[in-house]
Parts: sequence; C-alpha cells; structure tokens
Amino acid sequence: MNPTIDFSASKELSPEEYEAAGFLLEDLIKTIETAQKKLEQNNAASSSDLTDNESEELIKKMVTDKAQLKIQKEKIENKTPTNDAEKVFRDQLLAENAQEMEERDKEIARLKKQKPTNTETELQKLAQKVQLELNENEVLACLETFAHLEKLLSNFKKEQVGKRTKPMARIKVGHLTLKDLTRLKKQFSQSRISRKDQSKNSLNTEDGGVAERLKAVVLKTTNTF
Repeated sequence: MNPTIDFSASKELSPEEYEAAGFLLEDLIKTIETAQKKLEQNNAASSSDLTDNESEELIKKMVTDKAQLKIQKEKIENKTPTNDAEKVFRDQLLAENAQEMEERDKEIARLKKQKPTNTETELQKLAQKVQLELNENEVLACLETFAHLEKLLSNFKKEQVGKRTKPMARIKVGHLTLKDLTRLKKQFSQSRISRKDQSKNSLNTEDGGVAERLKAVVLKTTNTF
C-alpha cells in the first residue's frame, strides 16, 4: 500500500516518502504531458477542411463504390475464359478491381481517422483531472510543493552516494486516478496554508526546473478547456 506523503515543510521525509515523492512527481508530469500530446494529435486530426456531414457522405460513397466493385468482381469471376487471351484479360480485370477496392478501404480509414469524435476522449479525462480537481491556487501550490520535494529528494540522493546501504524498496505510484488527485488536492491545500510564506518564491529558485516545466504544461493544457 502506498504511504500517504506528508507535504508539511516542518516534517523531514522518510526514505520511503522521498522515493514515493519522486515517483509521484514523474507520474504527474507524464500524465499531463500525455494529455498535451493527445491534445496536439486531436487538434491535428480535427483540422480537416471537411465537416462532419461531408466526411459522412464521402464514407457512404466509398462504401457504395466497394459494393459495386464487389458485384463487378463476382461477374468477372463467373465468366469462364475460353482461351489464354481471355484468361489474361480476366486476370487483369480482377487485379484492377482489387486495387480499386484497396484504395476505397484506405480512403475510408483516412476519413474515419480524421473525423472528430463526439464522445468524451481520453484527453478530456486527463485534462479534467488537472483542471477540475485543482483550482489555480492549488495548481501553484502543487508546483511549489514539488519544487520543494525535488530539492529534498536531490539532497537525499547526494547523501546516499558512496554509502553501502540496501537499495530502498521502490514505492510504485501507478497512473494517477481522479481519486489520487482528490487526495492530493487536500494535501496541497493544507501544504499551501502551512508553507505559504516559505514556498512563495520556490518556483524561481534553482530547484524549480522540473516545476517550471510542469507549470508550462499544466497552464497550456488547462487553458485549452
């Protein structure tokens, strides 16, 4: 079971909490970057000049063409050639028919891929985790807290260099769920109250590199919705 991380600045984190904090930071960054990547892919896919109705009409036309080509294929196959010349001509017609069928399949796949979906996408779910569960102040508190944790984690790792100690058990923090962020939201709020003055300028310190990157991705993602 994952330990609950205490974000209070007045408490020194245990080795397990350091480790969990590191995984949590990495996982949150990956989650938000995944949302941003999917957003860019979604925008590219939906940037077609075709409207939903036009895409639907083209897909219907391609399906109709395929049905007609299938009928033509059956007619060609049912006609038995009487000599080599007719056989060559028959094979040529079948090859052309197959090529046209393949082209229709490719066009249908392309149209379906670029057609925007009306259902809630994975991107929206990921973005909502950040946007709906954390307000602006709590996002900033999150960044400040992680900047603080990153510095502590970095110092802890430096202290371990050269020491012959057993490797710490890797506290795995899996893909963040809405429940995880709800829990973190409460911790971030408490942390912001207890660390308001101390962490005010943490994003501008040398340990805020990852936090700055996280902030840019968060703001870019949340401003989209």
